[in-house]
Amino acid sequence: MVAATGKAVVSSDYHSVSNNNWSLFKNMEQKNKSHIGLAFLSILVSSLLLTACGIDKNIKKGEKYLALGEYYDAADQFKQAYTKTPTKEREKRGQRALKMALCYEKINATPKAVAAYRNAIRYGQANILNRLNYARQLLKNGDYKLAQTEFKSILDSLPNEEMSKNGYDILARNGLKSAQTAPEWKKKGSRYTVKKMDIFNSRRADYSPMLFGDEFDQLYFTSTRNEALGRGVPARIPCRGRGDGKRPARSQCRR
Repeated sequence: MVAATGKAVVSSDYHSVSNNNWSLFKNMEQKNKSHIGLAFLSILVSSLLLTACGIDKNIKKGEKYLALGEYYDAADQFKQAYTKTPTKEREKRGQRALKMALCYEKINATPKAVAAYRNAIRYGQANILNRLNYARQLLKNGDYKLAQTEFKSILDSLPNEEMSKNGYDILARNGLKSAQTAPEWKKKGSRYTVKKMDIFNSRRADYSPMLFGDEFDQLYFTSTRNEALGRGVPARIPCRGRGDGKRPARSQCRR
């Protein structure tokens, strides 16, 4: 009986200690969960603040580059801001997509401009002029059927008075006619044979060619390629576009 009673007492003490340990363990677990939750919340808030600050920084840099005409760098900053913006913030994403489209259009990155305009339209931030620019970029990119659809949609979307007042009707009709006739012109081909000359064509913008010299054996053109010497070189002939005899920034008329 003594042995049995002793076992019973030992068993009772064991359960008492076990219950206390279990309660202590549960309290510690709850505290740990609470601490983990607070830490996670703190990290989340910090991440959101950093993201917001990063977006503002990208936008400020983008606007600065845009004002300077440095469209490539501006597009990169606006793209970063667009990527960081949550998808639920549709208005902001649409506005930043429009900034990207403008920059891509300026640097002749037509496929990227088309994609950016498409996103702006998808987020409901494109006005009639933006849609016209989108249609013209489609035309420039050779997407003639899509361009026709967009030009027709523009002509059908606004009253005639408003279209005529801003000249949008002329732009849309001319664009539609171009989109309809371009495939036919392309199919007929040309009477001329055009060959690419690598010395005149680069991955940058090369435009406004002009023959020069007594024998017209020199070719001057404007270029944004790295080899262009830029504003520091006196212009022998005026570059087109300014009318004051000075060279455009970061460009050169050269042979």
